[in-house]
Amino acid sequence: MVTAPVARPLVTPPWPSREDNVLAEPAVPYEGSGMATTPRPRQRTVHDVLLALALLLLDVGFVLFAVFTLLFRPWGSRYDPERPGPPPMDWVPVLTFGAITAGILLLAFALWRGGWSWAPGGQFAAALLLAFLTVHGATQEWARSHPAPPPAQAPVEGRCVCTSGGGPCECPGG
Repeated sequence: MVTAPVARPLVTPPWPSREDNVLAEPAVPYEGSGMATTPRPRQRTVHDVLLALALLLLDVGFVLFAVFTLLFRPWGSRYDPERPGPPPMDWVPVLTFGAITAGILLLAFALWRGGWSWAPGGQFAAALLLAFLTVHGATQEWARSHPAPPPAQAPVEGRCVCTSGGGPCECPGG
């Protein structure tokens, strides 16, 4: 019986490949010899949850500090002269909360890459909530700075002033 030759790569690597070990026995070498195994990673669920809570409290602290400092900004504008028309859009709160959101997202991504499980989830949730509030605030600010035009008044036709000399208009009732 003739078998077809097995296609091998033209260049074989210098290390043993999987195809070279096809006929080896499935037994583990040195079984029972007391070889050291790699330790399992420790479960750090309690530390993970505590870190998640601490980071969420830190996030709330950053947001409250930003809100507190942004509340004092309008006090300086009392001395500015009033400008006609709608006020311009204030980008400072949008950019401030956008930067805090980006920082929380970067921290969440770093924690996720570090193997934590609960802490990045809390950070992602906080970033999602803060991003939603930032976009909502930006749309409210845009609506405030771009008010709807006043409704147009319908033109009044045929209105003429009745003078004693007559004219092209006829005076109603007389």
